[in-house]
Amino acid sequence: MNKSINVSAFIKVMIKKIWIIVLCAIVLGGAGYLQSIFGAKTIGASATSSIYVSHSKESDNKQNLDLNIQDCLEIIKSRNVLESTIQKLDLDMSVSDLSSKYNVENVTNSRIIKISISDNSREKAVEIVSTIQDIAVKKINEIDQNTEAIVIEDARLSESQTAERSNHTKKGIAIGFLAGIVIVMFAFRKQYITSEA
Repeated sequence: MNKSINVSAFIKVMIKKIWIIVLCAIVLGGAGYLQSIFGAKTIGASATSSIYVSHSKESDNKQNLDLNIQDCLEIIKSRNVLESTIQKLDLDMSVSDLSSKYNVENVTNSRIIKISISDNSREKAVEIVSTIQDIAVKKINEIDQNTEAIVIEDARLSESQTAERSNHTKKGIAIGFLAGIVIVMFAFRKQYITSEA
């Protein structure tokens, strides 16, 4: 006895059971998204923000600019800023612990200061960077009236990790779509496979 596939019946089954395929894609896509979020607790996460430092025209020369930038870097890295951040966020860590997690650097040939934080949690990394930048900007503007610091890029995850989250979701959707097709093909095979004597 030979078996054959009724193409017309097969297409009808796929159309009729398309909701199963879509459901599988949604479920596995969502699982991929959640994995990308909670998976960061084991692989770590990095968040960054940027501050722009300007100064009065009276001090508008390269030497004073360098001094202003260096002063700002030291203020951002200061114990005062770190302690204020820990207190505001009620973080369970010491100043040295927090200091080891972040980096402050002046972007070459610019007035931009970049702040970056590494942490096991994506959300916490963004929250810490955001808090440090806000406290640091306020401190800088209070200490030096000739210098103005403003946030030009709010705290966000690094581009690679944002792309990683998107990739996990897309892979989940693709796998779910294929899994849904296989499930429908197997579960309803009797509706499109016919036997011939």
